Amino acid sequence: MLTIVLIAIALFLFISQVYIAILLYKYEKSWWWGGLSFLLPFGLNVYIYQIIILEKRVGISFERLNSSERKLWRKIYFLVLLQYMFLFACFGFLTSPALMF
Repeated sequence: MLTIVLIAIALFLFISQVYIAILLYKYEKSWWWGGLSFLLPFGLNVYIYQIIILEKRVGISFERLNSSERKLWRKIYFLVLLQYMFLFACFGFLTSPALMF
């Protein structure tokens, strides 16, 4: 059962990482950002993109983005949040003392 859960978590992390890479590729229309966002896991790709490009384009607040762009960024940040939640749940489960028995 443990292996099935770990495989499911790894599969979700991989699929969400690929989906984020596809979204950033479509948003920026650049193979460079698509490849970089696939290689950097757990939202590091999103944060680098935000620092380098997005903050220069819209500033600190996202109010200058149109509604479809805001919806896209909410989806991306939600997937990053889910990746972290699964990562911490997996580490918590694997380091729990109950797993020793």
